[in-house]
Amino acid sequence: MSAETRLTLLARVKNQHDEKAWQEFEGIYSVYLKIVFNYLKIDKTDIEDLVQETLVHLWEKLPSFNYDLEKGRFRGWLRRVASNKAMNMISKRQNRSKLLKEKYISPDSISSDIEKSCEAEWQQFLAKKAWQRIKGQFSEQAEICFMKMASGESSVDLAAEMGIPENTIRVNKRRVEKRLNKEVRYLIEEYS
Repeated sequence: MSAETRLTLLARVKNQHDEKAWQEFEGIYSVYLKIVFNYLKIDKTDIEDLVQETLVHLWEKLPSFNYDLEKGRFRGWLRRVASNKAMNMISKRQNRSKLLKEKYISPDSISSDIEKSCEAEWQQFLAKKAWQRIKGQFSEQAEICFMKMASGESSVDLAAEMGIPENTIRVNKRRVEKRLNKEVRYLIEEYS
């Protein structure tokens, strides 16, 4: 992925024939749509269909969409679109009020709840994506130090295991951690 801002990506997907932009957009935001649909307790068998249906809807609507940060984040708008798609599916299948009472979350309650609940999963997705983007930029030793310390192994134990000074372990971890945090911040800004 290039170092474009999210505004540039949104501008590019307004062109319905920019396949590269749409692939990039779909790669990022289909994950977010799945998070939303999971939160709404949509059956796993319906999620992929809803993601595709929502992406088609976005493909149709984004050419005329005007992003205004003062009105809210793009993901907020995307969440409303996805929620509406889910509720339309539910109402087509069965009596809407019965389903909402028995199984599904009310669309009126999701605006604040879903943001809180989905944010942790979104952050995990961005952290994994950031790691994929920076992995290989450091020595294998530095990456091992980071991964093992991140999983809870102590620098003392790791130094003994790897046969290198404890200070080297900590320096390697900090170098990778600093770069990873920078990449996560970039992705958060990119896809807010």
